[in-house]
Amino acid sequence: MPIHKLAHAILFTVLLSGFIARPASALDSSPTDEGVTAPLEGAHGTVGARYPSEAVPIWRQVFFGAYPRDTRMRAALLIAEHYAASDHPFLARLWLRRAFELAPDPQTKGAIAILGRKISSANQLSLSAQLSFAPSNNVNNVGKTNIILIGGLPFSFGGNSRPLSGVEASAALSATYRLDQSPTYLTEAFADASFQKVWLDADAAEIAPEVGSSDFDQMGLSLGLRHSWQMTPGLGPTQASLSFGTGLIAGEPVSQWRSLELQQVVLQSKTNSLRFNLGLRADDRLDTKINSSVSRQVGSTYQHKLDNGMSISLRLLGSEIRSVSALVDRTQIGAGISIGGINIGPFDTSISVEGTYADYPKWSLTPGGRQDISVDARIEAAYGAISFLGFSPILTIRTLQTDSNLDIFDRAQTSLGLSFRSNF
Repeated sequence: MPIHKLAHAILFTVLLSGFIARPASALDSSPTDEGVTAPLEGAHGTVGARYPSEAVPIWRQVFFGAYPRDTRMRAALLIAEHYAASDHPFLARLWLRRAFELAPDPQTKGAIAILGRKISSANQLSLSAQLSFAPSNNVNNVGKTNIILIGGLPFSFGGNSRPLSGVEASAALSATYRLDQSPTYLTEAFADASFQKVWLDADAAEIAPEVGSSDFDQMGLSLGLRHSWQMTPGLGPTQASLSFGTGLIAGEPVSQWRSLELQQVVLQSKTNSLRFNLGLRADDRLDTKINSSVSRQVGSTYQHKLDNGMSISLRLLGSEIRSVSALVDRTQIGAGISIGGINIGPFDTSISVEGTYADYPKWSLTPGGRQDISVDARIEAAYGAISFLGFSPILTIRTLQTDSNLDIFDRAQTSLGLSFRSNF
């Protein structure tokens, strides 16, 4: 038996032994439970082997039948083990998620989550998805005013240059396929798709009648290759990735980009990690050529894990974006801190704050050039006590403030978002 299947079998044995091995009197009473317990206990003796496919319909009937939660969970685990041993990892994870919903305590949920992650790591193809909804007071991300003074004279932009309120829905899909692997390296291909849909509030029609909700529809598509390897024993893993992508707004292609990223871990232990990263990216704008750019980025991230389960991360970032456009060409530096693993009652909470300073050297329409200072703060609270197929809700409060020496570039955006995160 392959080593990953042996690990699955051991975990399944631990999970099932806590329930199937208990005497019938310890189970929830049910007039039909006696007829179910026997076949489940018989199957328990073959954990780790390939179950005959004929048994799966029986376990399905148990799971969807009017049986106690413990019995239905055992049936779901048996089906999941069958699919894991039969090299059907996605079906195995689906049934693990169903078992997760019926787990009686956090310890059992944690064991199922570990098993789900092991099945994912043993599979060449992995998929992930994200979904969020967020009301916002500035869905078009514009300045607080649409008036700018040039040469002492006021110039006003249209209504679509004023903040518009609405609801943003975002979704993301990611796929990773393992091409090659050894004890010292890993090569993967990946593809990502992101979507954003906006529904404007009713008062947006009065502010900007020429703008509709569909004008803010966005989609991004990308694919690439990623290679990780151990350069020297004294350092952590090194990673290089090359990716290509395109962006669409309102159904029309607006940009194409290429990106090269390098990452080096220089410190890695149970409690501390430090990594540096370099990036190079070229953006070709299809709608306004003048806004095309080439950017270079350097950054570092340090993370420390505390004994109480909390973690603290510090991040430094510097970037240089070169463009013909005075609105795009800039140099910026930033720093951020985030604290995770904060337990507030039933909520797993994290807090992050990041500040950025940007200078636009080509801006010459007004004296003094242009300098922006931005602060991005967010609080996330995950409620693990509620889940659907292993996905739990996350409430996110975010505020983004930009103060510029030019009023037209002052921005204020606040949003309250609801998203869902997989527990494994």
